[in-house]
Parts: sequence; structure tokens; C-alpha cells
Amino acid sequence: MLAFSVTVNDDHIGACGFEDWSVLIATLTAGRGESEEALDGIQLRVGGLERGTENNPAHHLRHIFKRLEVGDKIQIEIVDSAEVMQPIKRYRSDREVQESPFTDEELEEMDRKAYEELKAKYEPDD
Repeated sequence: MLAFSVTVNDDHIGACGFEDWSVLIATLTAGRGESEEALDGIQLRVGGLERGTENNPAHHLRHIFKRLEVGDKIQIEIVDSAEVMQPIKRYRSDREVQESPFTDEELEEMDRKAYEELKAKYEPDD
């Protein structure tokens, strides 16, 4: 099957793909804070969307979510592979059933970040 074989800093992460795909995607994103110098983060995401059928709605699949730093080297090779890594998250892509696109670990990380930002705002160090 068609897959993206992903390597970060010469460390092979795996081949990302699935049999009944309609979209395979690999994105590299950098975000900025409020100032020109602030870097909110750099992220690599790999996944896709499977085809839906009349009896089975389409699902989004996420294989890789990795935070990166300046200087990291990313290599993505398009391969035909019988063996692919399992997705870290699979969730429906329809309006009938709303499923969270985030893993439990990602939700915990977002909660922690929100808590720390609010604590800094309302309980600044004296």
C-alpha cells in the first residue's frame, strides 16, 4: 500500500499509511507567539482520511504527532509497503457522531498548558 516513510534526525519513525485511504497527509507547521521572536512550536503531523461507505462513515487517522526544534532534519519517502505503523488516533469524520480528534495524552498536555498560563496570569510570582 502507499505510505509515507518518516525519519526524523536519522531516526526512522515508521511507514504511515492505511489500505482504504482517500487522503494521506504529512504537514510541517511552525507557529509564532505574539512577538516576532516568540516561537510557539514546530510540529510534524502525518495521517489521513479513509474512504467512507454507506454503512461505515469515513474516519480521520493520525499516525505521527511530533514536536520539533530548529535544526531537526525531516525525511519523508513515498513507499509501497505491506507493513505500516498503527495510528495513534482514529476518529469519525461526520456530523452525526462527534469524536475528539485528540488522544488522552494530548488532552492532558493542553489542560496542563492552560492551567500554567492561567496560574501565571492570576497568581504571578511576588
